[in-house]
Amino acid sequence: ANDAAVAVAEHVKGNVKIFIKRMNERALELGMNNTDFYSVHGLPPGRGQKFDVSSAYDLYLLALELIKHPQFLRWSSIRLDS
Repeated sequence: ANDAAVAVAEHVKGNVKIFIKRMNERALELGMNNTDFYSVHGLPPGRGQKFDVSSAYDLYLLALELIKHPQFLRWSSIRLDS
């Protein structure tokens, strides 16, 4: 899943840094004022890198947006791609 997150970022925006910038812009558009993304996958950062941060309320706002998109619910319910 982590490699898939990187692949999606590269496919959608051309590189990971631009995708993360857009993630943060979209978070602000959704009112997620206590969220800062530094990775596309949410894994613990490497040495010298920052942690992704958020709040329960911001994740609630994200969930409200996600449920507006039925295809996301389908994709997130797939246990294994064969």
